[in-house]
Amino acid sequence: MASTSASTEKFEWIVILPDNAGALSKRMEIRPKHIEGLKPAAEAGFWKMGGAYLEDIPKGGEGMKILGSCMVAVASSKDEVIAQLKKDIYAENDVWDFEKIQIFPYKCAFRNP
Repeated sequence: MASTSASTEKFEWIVILPDNAGALSKRMEIRPKHIEGLKPAAEAGFWKMGGAYLEDIPKGGEGMKILGSCMVAVASSKDEVIAQLKKDIYAENDVWDFEKIQIFPYKCAFRNP
């Protein structure tokens, strides 16, 4: 009889990573490296989606007021998600405020392509 332990079963996790105060210029400077660095884990299925969350909808000609990042990961544990995040250039350059990180198990009800 085969069984799967809860520690090896994969779940989706919603990840909310607020930026540190004053980190916007650093975020934008290293953003291309951040996006490039996410690709291997995204292609392997670890990251399902991700992007910046905003203070408000951008209005005519205004720049985006980015507050942080929001992502969906597929992992066995919250610790696995944190370990992956700590390898990111945003973490290494103090863009994200790890004191305020929120990670929740996530059960998607529907998904559009």
